[in-house]
Amino acid sequence: MKKDVANSANINRRTDDGFAEVAPSVLAIVSVILILCRVVFHFTASPIPDEAYYWLWGQNPDLSYFDHPPLQAWMQTVSSALFGTNLFALRFPTLATTATLIFVIVWWQRQLRPNWNNRAVWTTLLIVFSSPLFFIFTTITFNDHVFIALLALTTVPLSQLLSALDRGEKLPAQKLYLTAFLIGLSGLTKYNAALFGLGALLTAAIVPAYRPVFRSWHIIPAIILCLLCLTPVMIWNYQNDWASFQFHLSERFVLEKSVAKAAEHFVSFVVFSTLLLSPMLVWAILKSLKPKPNETTVFYALRNINRGVLALTTIVWLIVSYHTHLFYYWNIAAYVAILPLCLIYLHKSWQVVTHLIYGTVIILIFTITYSIFPVISWFGAVDPEISMLYDWKRVSTRAEALASQHQTDFTIVSDYRAGSILAFWLDDKETKVISKRNSQFNYWFDQDGLANKNALIMTDDWHPMSDVIRNQFESVTHLQTHMAQRFGYDLKTYNFYLGKGYLPINNNR
Repeated sequence: MKKDVANSANINRRTDDGFAEVAPSVLAIVSVILILCRVVFHFTASPIPDEAYYWLWGQNPDLSYFDHPPLQAWMQTVSSALFGTNLFALRFPTLATTATLIFVIVWWQRQLRPNWNNRAVWTTLLIVFSSPLFFIFTTITFNDHVFIALLALTTVPLSQLLSALDRGEKLPAQKLYLTAFLIGLSGLTKYNAALFGLGALLTAAIVPAYRPVFRSWHIIPAIILCLLCLTPVMIWNYQNDWASFQFHLSERFVLEKSVAKAAEHFVSFVVFSTLLLSPMLVWAILKSLKPKPNETTVFYALRNINRGVLALTTIVWLIVSYHTHLFYYWNIAAYVAILPLCLIYLHKSWQVVTHLIYGTVIILIFTITYSIFPVISWFGAVDPEISMLYDWKRVSTRAEALASQHQTDFTIVSDYRAGSILAFWLDDKETKVISKRNSQFNYWFDQDGLANKNALIMTDDWHPMSDVIRNQFESVTHLQTHMAQRFGYDLKTYNFYLGKGYLPINNNR
């Protein structure tokens, strides 16, 4: 059993020295750049495809959705009701979740370093938000911004619960129920919240001091409370032949399987995770996994949570790497769990400054690329998804004019990405998508209700006109081509067609 001891002052003294040596001018410059990047992106960047996609979910409220659980979409519903359809409303929910993360980080640092001052608070928050991963995923309105905030909150009652057990105290039932509820809400945001929950249970099973939680009668009601939070997801999946679960557990695993490919996937996953977190932060994470002598129960509990979640997620992603590509942001559950503790280990000024400079440069490139101009275009390269972010006022104006001129009844787009962005700029939640790829659009398509009607069809050079679309109309006629441009650079080609006489052939779902 660990005991709370008074040696934390030594840790505080060691960790705060590096903070004190970082020049205020450096902190001020980084602060200004990060705030400006956030403001510029928030108010000027066209919706990233998935941002618009999730916005459209919010315009079509449901119990859950094909790709993800519904909590982020419900927040979009509320934000749109309050502020309408605009960039501020789209990204307003990130302000609340970012504030939540800031609160948790400050709370944790005051527990772990009770002697720290306002300058240390400032430096710590800059370390967090100059990590490219945390800046990006607390700024864009993917499901992750809600997920990060909820998991960060979860670390507080969970660590308090384990600390109490470690001190031999009676199990604090209210902390157990709050932990279960927050994990349930996290699962209402992203499915991989299960990794955090299972990692916490793994921790409790491995550490002897925590095992009394399994002997408490409260554990069953707590698990039930967690699962009850997922009721909307379960109902939606039941009503739709478990489509979302099938998508994540089967349809995504379509690549050729081999040990070599699995190794390639996992190495790429580790490399990109390191680059997006920042190498200095990864170094601190690795340092934080090693136990310290005479550490307090809070340190001990948080470290064990980190180990349990990180061990479980590593095993899971090793297995998944055999079946499909891994994306660095899939492991956010582990990064959030370890964040409060690893910050303690960036205690040398050169480490802090290196991290701040590295992260700020990456964030500047991100902001310029997504808000002002796709930087890779200067070098002749093209990214089809980044190129999709520009010239939408002209594209949507062209679409409106053609729809009016030809008196079409509805609009169809050849891919969910462009379809979602066009829907946002047109403020038209009835925009349809016909594509080989399954998406939430499949569940909004009333084929019989559109029979024999005419449509404006928009395609792009990434997803051009196909037989999948042609075969659903009596005739398809090309109308116009629009080249999306930025500062004189050609970025993306859009083609508009008139589709006459829609034919319901029931292959869109």
